[in-house]
Formats: sequence, structure tokens, C-alpha cells
Amino acid sequence: MQPNILVTGAAGYIGGSVIADFLSQNVIGKEYVTALVRTEAQQEVLSRLGIKVVRADLSDKEALTEAVLQNKINVVIHTASSMDPSYSLPLISALSKRKEQGEPETFFLHTSGYSAFFHHLGWPSTLNSDTGPVFPKIKELGDSFPLRRTDVTITEHGRACGVKTFIVMPPTVYGKGTGPGNTVSFPLRLLVTGLLKAGEVGKFSENKQHFVTHISDVVSLCARIIQNIRQGNALAHGEQGFYLAMEPFVYWHDVHERLAAALHARGLVGSPEVKTWRSYDEASEKMGFPPEFVQMLWDGTCTMAPSRSQAIGWRPTRDGSYFMESIEDDIDAVLEERNAGA
Repeated sequence: MQPNILVTGAAGYIGGSVIADFLSQNVIGKEYVTALVRTEAQQEVLSRLGIKVVRADLSDKEALTEAVLQNKINVVIHTASSMDPSYSLPLISALSKRKEQGEPETFFLHTSGYSAFFHHLGWPSTLNSDTGPVFPKIKELGDSFPLRRTDVTITEHGRACGVKTFIVMPPTVYGKGTGPGNTVSFPLRLLVTGLLKAGEVGKFSENKQHFVTHISDVVSLCARIIQNIRQGNALAHGEQGFYLAMEPFVYWHDVHERLAAALHARGLVGSPEVKTWRSYDEASEKMGFPPEFVQMLWDGTCTMAPSRSQAIGWRPTRDGSYFMESIEDDIDAVLEERNAGA
């Protein structure tokens, strides 16, 4: 079948990169891409790509339904919010109405996050593959974390509406985005701005592993799913439709040493040495955001493997060493964004 795609969050980091890379790599023709944006300025920028652009607020159910029905959408790639399921439900319902109009199949691809699998948030270390019973466990733990609750709501509403759902779950995403809007990773923006406020780079005593994925590898997993839809291949979806976009990992102490050296060389922290922080509360006070955010950034342990993603041919093209080498570029991207907004 020919996918006719609506991308939400089209001016954002992941959504913009999905559109730009899909077009540049001929994943799909521009006549089959519609971008959903919130502002007139975003609409003007995205229109320069030669695609259709719809301006609507994600809280406007009627506008979302109209966008799907009038543009004959059969695939939604939803990158706008992983924490609020209310933005997803009208889009899935609209895809169900497209089936009533005669569209044989419709699909909803949602970008979530691997923090759903963090051990400190209750995920069992014995469940370590996306081909395992992921959905029942996420549903069991759903009330403990908004991201999990959103994944459950999307999966169940998709099943009720006859819409096939896919949940793409990356870890910390890095690298400069390729879209015409936001090109900076949110976790790295949060980390760098927090360290700038602290005036120092800190670490905790335990040197934990942390998974990372380049933005291009997240987009390539989305592309794999779309290509399989186009070719009519059977894809695991719904309760089996969880796809991890992760594999390379780094050690946090190595990351912090590189950050400290790079920030000090730019005169942004007082020392190239990495301090040892005693607690999340201490780090929270210094960086200016809640202790839970500190724990998510520094202590998010996950042992899941992307088996289902690999089964459809996905492989990351950049390893942990590439992340280490690109830290300075990511710092510069955050600084450039801050200076532009000053």
C-alpha cells in the first residue's frame, strides 16, 4: 500500500528529522507527507520543503480529525508528546474513520522512550527484550509513570479502533536534527543547561552504563516500519508492537570527563575536574531541576535488547564512541540555540 503520512511535532527535533530524512532518502515522496504544526511561523518554514502543512493544536479534536480525513491519511507518525495520551486518541479515532471511508488499513506510530524500562521505576531486570511480554508488564506498572500510561492507552485505543499501533522507544537521543525547526536533543539540552547553572560537572560514585542513539538511527527505525507497511509485510503491532531503538552504550564517568573538559575549554565551568555529588538532591539544587530528572538522566538503568527492531532489519549505524566524539558538537548546538534566544 502507499503510505500517506501525517507527522505531528513536525517542527520538533524528532518529527522534523523524520520529515527531512524521509524526503532526502526517498523513503516517501513529498506528495505523501503532511506536517502538523502549531504556529504560523512553523507552517511557513515547513512549507518550504514542498509538503502539505496543516496548522492545528493537538488539543483541538475536530481539527485533528479534519486533518486526517481531508488529507486521506492512513499513517500517523506521532512525535509531539510521549506523556499525554489525550493528544493521541483523536488521531487514532480519525484513522478508524478512514477505514470506514474504505481505507483497508491504517497505522499509528508513536515515539515513546526507553525510560519505561528503568529498573528504579519498577521494571524487572529479567524482562530484557522487546519480543518478551512487554505490554502486560507496562500495563501492570502503568500508573507509576506517565510515559507507560500513554503507551498503554495508545495500544488499547488502537486495538478498539482497529488501527495498528507501533511504539518506537529510543533512549537518550543525540546529534543535530536535520529538520527545519528544533535541531537540539531535549535530554542533552537539559543536561548542558543544568551543568552551566551549576558551574561545574558532577558525577555519582557508581559508574553506570547509559544507552544512547543517534537521531538518524531513530529515524531509520521509523523508516523501516514505513517501508514494511509499503511492501505489505506483516509487522508485529498492538500489544506486540514495541520497537526499541537502542544498542550502543557509554559509561557516565567517561561522558562527564569529556563534558567537563569541553565546557571548561569554553570558559563555562570553573574546573576541568569532575566533582562527585553526594545525592540527587545536591545535584538538583545545583542544576535547578527536580531530583527525579537527575535520577532519570544519571541513574536510568535498562537492560532491554532491541530484538524486534533487529528482526525487521534495523541496526544502529553509530556506536558509543561516536557519541563521545560528538559531545562537543552537541554542546555547541545547545549554546547556539541559547544565544539565538538571548
